[in-house]
Amino acid sequence: MNLKVTKVNLATPLPPAHQWQVKEALLREVKEALAPVIIQGRQLTDLLTKLNSHSFEEKEKEEPAAKVCFLVAEEEDLVVIRRIVQKLDGKISDSKFFDPEATHLVTKAPRISERMLGAIAAGLWVVHPEYLLESHRAREFTSEEDFEWGNPKAAGFLEPQIKDDPLAQELAAACYRWRKTTADKKGAFKDFKAILLGALHNKAALERIILAGGGQVVPYDENFGGVTHCFLDVKKVNMDLSALQSSNVPCYNPRYLSYYLINKAPPE
Repeated sequence: MNLKVTKVNLATPLPPAHQWQVKEALLREVKEALAPVIIQGRQLTDLLTKLNSHSFEEKEKEEPAAKVCFLVAEEEDLVVIRRIVQKLDGKISDSKFFDPEATHLVTKAPRISERMLGAIAAGLWVVHPEYLLESHRAREFTSEEDFEWGNPKAAGFLEPQIKDDPLAQELAAACYRWRKTTADKKGAFKDFKAILLGALHNKAALERIILAGGGQVVPYDENFGGVTHCFLDVKKVNMDLSALQSSNVPCYNPRYLSYYLINKAPPE
């Protein structure tokens, strides 16, 4: 067998930019030869020992994508929250709408909004800003449960803040309930295949909320294959709805989405 002999002076430090490439090239030649390779009189075992002990620089690693992404409900808190989150290697969403990349919604109190309903439907953590202050003190993202709206573990801290607001109490309970229910990450609307009909107010927001909950929004098609819901404002729809009725497609006011999320038993 003719062996390829490579001469490399491993005693001479290599520039960091070339060290890893040289190491890989040497190991590749060793594997291809499948026999002792002579490098300055040393045998293969000496070579491998030298390669393993030599201080090669690691390849530059790609920066991992942030695993934690926060939507912030109250803009007046955004500057401080952004500083804390970035220091902890998290991410702040600058979207004015629901962001499907978000993992948390930060709010001083639950309020009806696209971002709130999207967060509930998606099963996100909905937490009080104190969660980030505690994480800042700990220098890492801590457990959310002591600061999660609706979580029994946070009741002593959060319930007094909304004791006079029944809607906020219902939203807080929904935050926790759907976060636990949608642990499979499929969302509250995973079985929805919906049509949005007519000139609906905030039609784009309704679609984002349904998609946040894992549902589908499809165009109007008289075949209605698999359609489970049609959302419309009957006062603004100037068309014959008999095709929907004959296909047994139930029609709802768009407010049904929030009722569905807030109520323990979805409304009829």
